[in-house]
Amino acid sequence: MSWTKKNGYLIKKFEFSSYESGLKFVNEIARISNQVNHHPDIILKYNRVIVRTTTHDEGNTISDKDYNLTSLIDNLIEKDGKGV
Repeated sequence: MSWTKKNGYLIKKFEFSSYESGLKFVNEIARISNQVNHHPDIILKYNRVIVRTTTHDEGNTISDKDYNLTSLIDNLIEKDGKGV
């Protein structure tokens, strides 16, 4: 599943086998977000994680920062083999 463009955001939903797996994924997103200084909106709903990113300092539009972050997030899934 790819990222969806909607209302100036890139959005993607991820599904995991458990709450703990989803929470671990959220914490990994937080770690890489701090490294690149670009922070998405994250919703954790039991075993589902919804990630939404936009660039606020560029007028709430999708920028290279968002594409870079989404690529890093997708790499987390590939590295750990966790569900999408």
